[in-house]
Amino acid sequence: MEMKYKRYCQVCGKLIPKKSESWSRYLKKKFCSYECYVKSLKKPRKIGKCIVCGREFEYREGQQTGKFCSQECFNIYQKKKDQENV
Repeated sequence: MEMKYKRYCQVCGKLIPKKSESWSRYLKKKFCSYECYVKSLKKPRKIGKCIVCGREFEYREGQQTGKFCSQECFNIYQKKKDQENV
């Protein structure tokens, strides 16, 4: 049976098979599988440059600020900042 409307996965591009759901529900689908849905939730990595040591590093937006490459550099920055405020 030829389907009039076809949906393709936004992550991998595969055809989303129509099961027994209604057409309106099928047309709202964006992913072919749970695995592709989970992949879509992961935010892409960005490149940041540490403001303490200058090293480039990867980070995910929302998880880190993109300013420090490590906890050690963050601690150095905090220590300098605290000394300036005294």
